[in-house]
Amino acid sequence: MGSGKSAVGRQLAAALQYDFVDSDAKIESVYQKPIREIFKRDGEAAFRDQESYILKQLAQFRNQVVSTGGGAILRSVNWEFMRTGVVVWLEGAPELFARRVVADDLSNRPLLSRGSAAKQKDPEEQYREALADISRLLDRRRPLYEMADVAVPLEAAGTGPEKGLGAPIAEVVHRLLLALELRLTQDQNLIFREPASEDFPEAPAPIAAEE
Repeated sequence: MGSGKSAVGRQLAAALQYDFVDSDAKIESVYQKPIREIFKRDGEAAFRDQESYILKQLAQFRNQVVSTGGGAILRSVNWEFMRTGVVVWLEGAPELFARRVVADDLSNRPLLSRGSAAKQKDPEEQYREALADISRLLDRRRPLYEMADVAVPLEAAGTGPEKGLGAPIAEVVHRLLLALELRLTQDQNLIFREPASEDFPEAPAPIAAEE
């Protein structure tokens, strides 16, 4: 949610010469509609079911970087799938995320968008509302994010004008590579973990694309 996980993931995958997979994009492909429409018409539970199923499938493969939605950590079973690899948390302050999502497009973020009226509000009001929503989500999710194997800060160094939107993607990837190297040096077992098969969910029935 404004962490830049897809952009960072793509560059990280390129640096490692791994495949890159965006779980949200996979879900949109199944439903043949954007995530905001899935939330609106099918509900968050349907989205989360499909998310878990896709993570289950991806857990069977190696040499890939997977970008998940920020809410994937809410289901304990998803941790079993994610922990077949190294789990990374892109850590930032709610103010940073709020600035980023307002600069982007709130309508693409179903847990933040407040309807079509949001587009008619001035940027400052959008920022205040986004900050309140993101702060609420982070309060709930932070203890789960802290379970990640590696945490990488998104804040920019220095005091220049670019500081407001955080560190450049290349800098975040550099930090991430260093953090991964250190973490894997400390614990080689991270790359040998296997999921608990008894916790795998059944595949949800995909919703047929509408005419």
